[in-house]
Amino acid sequence: MKLHRVKQALWTIYAIGGNDESCPLRDFLEAAEAGEAKKMYARIAYSAQKGPPRNKEQCRDIGDKIFELKTKDLRVFFFYDKERVIVCSHGWEKDQQKLDPREKERAIRARTQYFAAKRDGLLEVVAP
Repeated sequence: MKLHRVKQALWTIYAIGGNDESCPLRDFLEAAEAGEAKKMYARIAYSAQKGPPRNKEQCRDIGDKIFELKTKDLRVFFFYDKERVIVCSHGWEKDQQKLDPREKERAIRARTQYFAAKRDGLLEVVAP
């Protein structure tokens, strides 16, 4: 499994990569509305410096050890690993009031695959 280092400071933030050298999270944010993408990058940078925001308007626990960074229209799903590591599974553009359960399931699958790859020594960090 390929990981892209998105930001590193006190915390290290990775995004799960595609089978090639692509970074689906970066692609998602580049395709999003510029103002919302800028806010999300700011949330990610803050999380690298101080850990995820404790404000429920910016970050929340959605259950099953999955969390989301939030802006008005964008969500980035993530989970924690040891030693101040945050792994982002994917992004989602909110188009309804409630969380789409398929997005949560997608994040849960990514978490399961990540820890299996880590256990098997198959994690590869790709330079940003």
